[in-house]
Amino acid sequence: MSAQYGTPAFPILGNLFRGNYGFALFFLVVLVIFGVAWEKFLRNLLERLIKIISTST
Repeated sequence: MSAQYGTPAFPILGNLFRGNYGFALFFLVVLVIFGVAWEKFLRNLLERLIKIISTST
């Protein structure tokens, strides 16, 4: 940052997404798609598990 103040603990100006908005948007879209897919998979897995448990008792 500067010789007087040193480098910040969290370098906002030197982060990965600064000046790279295409990559940041791509990263956000991939993260959302992964979250939706994971939620659907997890919901399906939990529904099958609950069904197996309820039929076994």
